[in-house]
Amino acid sequence: MNEKEKMLAGELYDANYNENLIKERYWVKDKCYDYNQLRPSNHKEKENIIKEILEKTGSAVNKDIPSNVVAVGNPGKVIKQL
Repeated sequence: MNEKEKMLAGELYDANYNENLIKERYWVKDKCYDYNQLRPSNHKEKENIIKEILEKTGSAVNKDIPSNVVAVGNPGKVIKQL
């Protein structure tokens, strides 16, 4: 079983040295960066990026939070207002 198969099965895996997982991780990070650079009113492009990520990864959660808060966890919880 390769590292990605272990990951998908919910088993312990090492993503630090697996070239495919590293490439996938950077691909998603780049997409998240692209998403975060869009204007809030650019709903269509935001939707396209989310769809592109979902087609590759299978699932994701998207919820905008105010820029003046710190949120953590899954699901996200506001822990501090700035």
